[in-house]
Amino acid sequence: MTVEYLSEADVQKCLRWDALVPKMESALGQLSDKSVVQPVKLATPVPGKNGVLLTMPAYSVKNNALGCKIVTSFSGNRAKGLPSVLATVLLLDGDTGKPKAIMEGNMITAWRTAAASVAGTKHLHRGKKDTLCILGAGEQAKAHAQAMHDQFKFSKIKIWNRTTARAVQLCEELDLGSICTVHPTAEEAASGADVICTTTGADRPILESAWVKDGAHINAVGANKGHHSEVSVQLHRRAAIVVDSMDTGKVEFADFIDQGIPLWGEVGEVINGTRPQPRADVTIFYSLGMAIEDVLSAELIYENRNKPRYAYKVDAP
Repeated sequence: MTVEYLSEADVQKCLRWDALVPKMESALGQLSDKSVVQPVKLATPVPGKNGVLLTMPAYSVKNNALGCKIVTSFSGNRAKGLPSVLATVLLLDGDTGKPKAIMEGNMITAWRTAAASVAGTKHLHRGKKDTLCILGAGEQAKAHAQAMHDQFKFSKIKIWNRTTARAVQLCEELDLGSICTVHPTAEEAASGADVICTTTGADRPILESAWVKDGAHINAVGANKGHHSEVSVQLHRRAAIVVDSMDTGKVEFADFIDQGIPLWGEVGEVINGTRPQPRADVTIFYSLGMAIEDVLSAELIYENRNKPRYAYKVDAP
């Protein structure tokens, strides 16, 4: 039995925003119409190693797509020259369960998260898309800047990071010329922005309500306890909070719900046309990380692997 192995470089060659965004729209819609089988993420501790293994399986009835993302987090990896978080996606045949491909998954995670944020912006933000604010300068910040500009052609991209040098480096990597600027404070970067993406691991708010104009849309994707530490409580109270999955959202936002801060619902409801866009001063889309997004991304990559436009050499594992 031959199982194809795709490295991060192979994966990237098979991805295009214009193809991935519709896949993520489909994934979000399927989550809302309950045509996805997606068990709760399982965390397996690795005692004595400061590590944890996460398994994230999913099946799409509509696409007959079956797979599982496996994520490891080992805090000691940096000292060994390795990323602390490593992801691998196993894609299986939906009819037989036979493994089709093993893919390095960090690139998939970054791209599918950014593509889901594009989908959220497309379906939740009513206004013009002239100025983009990126808070953070890591892989998610880069993917979000690339995806947002590719799909909406912003005329200004304002970047802030706690370490200014990293923000400068990100601007250089984006290679978008004068439309990309670095700002010394998050307030200055967020001021006047139409769309804001928070992509940090901050454990306290980096975005305050007073800095965000009426009509703005926020994509909050930074990972920390509870998923909502980057955005102030006051801003949450002002906004319509939209998630990818209410089942997950009710767990992640239990403390907010207890404080009387409700979740509006799922973005998939808007995508499917079962609910209109929320009407609020500000909208916030929380991408909580759905396994079905990884599986449909992997299926797209697998379908593209032999097309001339995406061609690359596949190595055996």
